[in-house]
Amino acid sequence: MKLNFLINSVLRSNPSFELIESGRLNRLEQDALAGLLDNPDIFGVFRQKKINKISSTKLAYKEVALLFYSLQKPGELPLYFKTEYNDTVNTTLAKLILEGVFEISFNGEFLSGTAAASVIYKSQSVHKNKELSFLSRLSMDALNYAAYFNNANTGEIASRLYCYNTVPGSLFEGNAFSSVNKTREFLKIGKQDTLSHQLAGNWEMTETSGNYSWLAWQRRKEIALKPANKKIYKLYISPAPSALPVVFERSIPILAASGSFSFKIGIGAHGLLRPDKFVAYFHSYDDLINCSFSLMDQLDEFQPQGVPFTAQLDNKGILSWGIDPANEDILKDYEGGSWRAQITEKIALVIAEAKSQNLTRNKVIEYALNKISLDGIDTVTWSIQ
Repeated sequence: MKLNFLINSVLRSNPSFELIESGRLNRLEQDALAGLLDNPDIFGVFRQKKINKISSTKLAYKEVALLFYSLQKPGELPLYFKTEYNDTVNTTLAKLILEGVFEISFNGEFLSGTAAASVIYKSQSVHKNKELSFLSRLSMDALNYAAYFNNANTGEIASRLYCYNTVPGSLFEGNAFSSVNKTREFLKIGKQDTLSHQLAGNWEMTETSGNYSWLAWQRRKEIALKPANKKIYKLYISPAPSALPVVFERSIPILAASGSFSFKIGIGAHGLLRPDKFVAYFHSYDDLINCSFSLMDQLDEFQPQGVPFTAQLDNKGILSWGIDPANEDILKDYEGGSWRAQITEKIALVIAEAKSQNLTRNKVIEYALNKISLDGIDTVTWSIQ
C-alpha cells in the first residue's frame, strides 16, 4: 500500500474543521484530555464544527496547527514545510487528509477521507488469502465480518472485532468453567504437584475478587519498576480450549526460565473461551522471541484457536505477539489500553466512516487496511512496522 508523494499537491484546510487552542477549551474538555495537554508540542485540538456519530477530536500539534492556518486558502505546502519534507512527513500528511483535517485537490474538487484514498495511494488491493498466515487470514475474516454490519455503532463493531474467534459456550457444559475454583481445577492448579511447585517457587499469584476475569502471576524477583511509557511486549498462547490444561502445564517452566515478568490466564467461560486466554508479558522483544522458540518445541502437536490482529510466531498460529505502545494521535470515546483494543477501535472507526460513504464491502475493507497502515501497523502480519 504505497503512498503517492504529496509534496507538490494543492491542499487546503478543511473548512468543516475548527482549530481550538488548549486554553480556550472548557473545563470539561480539558479534564477529558487529562495530562495530554501538558505536552509542550501540543497547540490544542481539531474538531468538526458539526459533530456526527463518527466524529472524533484530534490533537493538534503546533507544527500542524501552523500548517492549518497557512492553508486557509488553497495552495501548495509552504516553503518552510517543504524543506523538511520526507517519507515520514508524507505519511503524516496523508493521514491528516484521510482524517479530514486537510483536503487535497483532484479534478477540480477538494477531497478528504474515503474520497481521497484513490489520490493518496499508488495502488490498492485487498490481501489474497493464499498469501496470508493462519492468523492473518483470521484477521481478514474478522474484517469481512465487520464490513457486513449496517446499523452497528463503532462501539459494537470494536467489541465484535475484539471478541472475534471466541469459542461458543454451547460447545461446553454450562458449568464447566463457572467459577475461579472450577477454572483452577480445569488447569490442575493445586492438583498437579510439579505444576504447583513451579508456580509457587517462581511466581506470586494475584488474588482475585468480584468480577476480575484473570488469574495472574507476577515474578517473585521482579522488583524494579519500569518507566510508565516503557513498551510492554505480549506473548499470546492460544490453543484450542480442550488442550489448555496440558499447554498451561508445559508453558509454566518455560516462562519461569524466560525473561517474562508476568502472565495471566482467563477465568470462567468468558475468560477461557476467548482467543487471547493466556498472555505472558516481557520488557524486551528479544526475551519474548527466545521464549516463543522454546514454546514452539513443546506446543507443536496442538491445534490453535488463534488471536486475530496479532503477529503470528509459529507455523500453526498458537503463538503470536503484540505490543502496548502509547498513542496520543486520536482521541475518541473507545480508547483502550491493550494492543488489540487499540487496533480494533481504530478499525471500527474507519469502517464506520467508510460505510457512511456507502462504499462497497470490498472498498470498506480496502480503505480500512490502507488507513490503519498509516499508523505504522503492517496489515499483513499485524505487527508494528
